[in-house]
Amino acid sequence: MKRVVNGLLIVISLCLFMACPTPGGGSGGGGVIYPDIPRDTWTVLVHFAVDNNIDFEFERFHGIVSNYLNTLESIEAADTDDKIDIVVLMDCYNTDTQGEGYVSTFDDGYYHLTGGDFDSDLIVDIAEVNSGSLAETEDFLDWAVANYPADGYMYSIFNHGGGFDDQNIEGTYADYGIAFDDSHDDCLSHHEVGQATAHLTSLIGHNVDLFHAFACLMGGVELAYEMHEHADYMLFSEELFPADYWSYEALATITDSSDPVSALDIGKAFCDSAYNYFSAPVVDRSFTLSLICLSMIEDLANALSSYADAAITDINSSSNQADYNNVAYISFSMLSRYINDFYYMDLGDYCANIRNRAGIGSHAKNTAAAVQSAMSDCVTYMRNHDYPDASGITIFHNIWDGTLVYHVTTYKSILTFGSNSWADYLELMVSFGPLIPEADIYEPDNDFTTSNVIAVDGAAQEHTLHMAGDEDYMMVTLSAGTVYKIETHSNSVDTNTRLYLYNSAHTQVEYDYNSGEGNYSLINYYCPSTGTYYIRVRESSSSGTGDYLIDVQELGTIQADVYEPDNDFSTTNTISVGAAAQAHTLYGAGDEDYMRVYLNAGTTYKIETYFNLADTDTRLYLYNSAHTQVADNDDGGAGYYSLINYSCTSSGFYYIRVRDYYSNRIGDYLIDVQTSGLGLDFTRDDVDKNNKE
Repeated sequence: MKRVVNGLLIVISLCLFMACPTPGGGSGGGGVIYPDIPRDTWTVLVHFAVDNNIDFEFERFHGIVSNYLNTLESIEAADTDDKIDIVVLMDCYNTDTQGEGYVSTFDDGYYHLTGGDFDSDLIVDIAEVNSGSLAETEDFLDWAVANYPADGYMYSIFNHGGGFDDQNIEGTYADYGIAFDDSHDDCLSHHEVGQATAHLTSLIGHNVDLFHAFACLMGGVELAYEMHEHADYMLFSEELFPADYWSYEALATITDSSDPVSALDIGKAFCDSAYNYFSAPVVDRSFTLSLICLSMIEDLANALSSYADAAITDINSSSNQADYNNVAYISFSMLSRYINDFYYMDLGDYCANIRNRAGIGSHAKNTAAAVQSAMSDCVTYMRNHDYPDASGITIFHNIWDGTLVYHVTTYKSILTFGSNSWADYLELMVSFGPLIPEADIYEPDNDFTTSNVIAVDGAAQEHTLHMAGDEDYMMVTLSAGTVYKIETHSNSVDTNTRLYLYNSAHTQVEYDYNSGEGNYSLINYYCPSTGTYYIRVRESSSSGTGDYLIDVQELGTIQADVYEPDNDFSTTNTISVGAAAQAHTLYGAGDEDYMRVYLNAGTTYKIETYFNLADTDTRLYLYNSAHTQVADNDDGGAGYYSLINYSCTSSGFYYIRVRDYYSNRIGDYLIDVQTSGLGLDFTRDDVDKNNKE
């Protein structure tokens, strides 16, 4: 659109409301009346805060920012009825502050998209944007509303996310919040995001229709409460959100419809679009995305305050803090641990566990049920993949003994929600000290001499790392020539395990960290000689505690694969793009596998190795037709497997080479070549998987 007009339309008190039924496969309050305000025209404000590794890594190697911008341009190009303006605040990596040897191809400034080339859409050139500056954010909002007014407004911040932990509000930069700017060591706190949205509301004369936190870990009640007076709906994820080639496709809901559309329509379209993309077999990425009705947040906050008061009374009158301790522990298992520590927990899961715990008083249970009901009213719509028990909203509840202990006094001081009695409940829990689980039945089992026996193909054993420094040792008999899977699993609380395997001489022969589900560990071991082996499990943090399940399963035997000989460029076999994965074996010292594949210029390909039978630590290389290496990867896939995302510039045959990281082990793997998928998350939490202990 090219409109520049004065005057703004419908104020929230004059809005049309209609009932929105509870959606299938999602969640929401049955019978609740949700705001459903049709808007004829829309301005979509997108803050691309990519002055960080989203530009110098995700864009540089995967074209992720270009892909997102192309999607937005395509939405604008399809706007034949002049229904949408898309304006962008771009803050890119135009100064090499991290020594990456890369400077962005974009320019900082304000853009109005026309449906063509993004570079040509620059309206206001700014030498250097600070994405963490509230004042600069408000300047962009002023410009956007003055020049591109509309009936409805969607405001989206695209960046990494770290949740509510907004220490930077006091002037100290930390990896929490949103809109991280590496050039300025700054970001926007929850409070600042709330202020920016309030400013936008004051400009347009009614609540922002839809706020979109396009980042990881932003799905907390704390952010929703900061926003509830300034926006009607919010889209956010309570989990790590995957970086991939899905982005703003759901905005086509505006341009495709012959009728006015509402924020409710757009929010649900985003959730469905994400589900359709990430649940597809070729992508298969875990995600959550919730649409929150912010007019219901006040009721949820009141219910939480009543629950907290009941819990405090219950604990003080019955001295049963151990029951609340247990519930807090088991409720963390719903979510990924942020930077290897407990931090946020799923609110619905927590309330369900409170209601199921025998030692907790009836009044606390009843108020927890009221919290669940209020939360269901808030979560208007939700879609997820691989998080079947997620409720859509998290809340802060630290375990008080990790490296990221966050003081409740700070929580109270920097968040509007901090005045809630929930913070008083947290302070009471802090007063009891670290939450420590009870010892398991296998103690003492803290070294080789006190190992307990675990049987191959037997039932999983339940173990607890019950105090700082606790370790568990087990011994098992393994047979030569056989592959075994040794794996830790979730029991009641999410525990970040490290897993070690030793031979009869107590020499370490294998190690794993986080190759299992979530933060659990998995070793697939090809046994070279029959004998007694020892398993050692510890918590990743030396001070961490928690429980887990562990079992040992026999998988079978490994033999040379059907593709041999394929040990150099002259003996390659062919692998096809989009075909079923091939099963290969690295059969002994020095064995390597070579494959040939035809790639087309202008297409991005994902070449990836996966687990088959035995855990194999692969290294992956890609060569052009002249046998010149053009890409390589170690540990970019799941666990210690490899992943290359390659944007092909010249059509022709390319060569793939796979070897074992150590060059002397027997193992097998699956490999395929696809045309989509990144395997990255929009999170500041970067685990060093190159620590091959």
